[in-house]
Amino acid sequence: MTLHILIAEPNRIIRDLLREHLSAQGYGILQATDGNTAWELIQSKRPALVMIQVALPGLSSREIVRRIRADSRLAEIGILCLGGPVTSDQLVEWFKLGIDNYIVHPFSIQLVVAQVRAHLRCVDA
Repeated sequence: MTLHILIAEPNRIIRDLLREHLSAQGYGILQATDGNTAWELIQSKRPALVMIQVALPGLSSREIVRRIRADSRLAEIGILCLGGPVTSDQLVEWFKLGIDNYIVHPFSIQLVVAQVRAHLRCVDA
């Protein structure tokens, strides 16, 4: 069974980079450029993992995380946030919302792929 990842990222270059490297690992890739589309795909496709840019247009990434964790049908979806540097307090707030990891831009694509594989290995087990 192919595990699907939603990449919710408005920046085409970053989105394409993630898609290219993660699809090469055998994951099915869903893509969204805004929060509204991301939320629709989460509800309809139920990906195993959501990689979400913290600054999405439309429905906010914070609201998407809150909705995922509040819905028993979706609560097991992994959430990796992508964004710029944040303070410790800001990072704590993201984790309190329910994210599984926060990846700081600029990032190493090899490290991101390794983090995704580690997270999905737990899901696939």
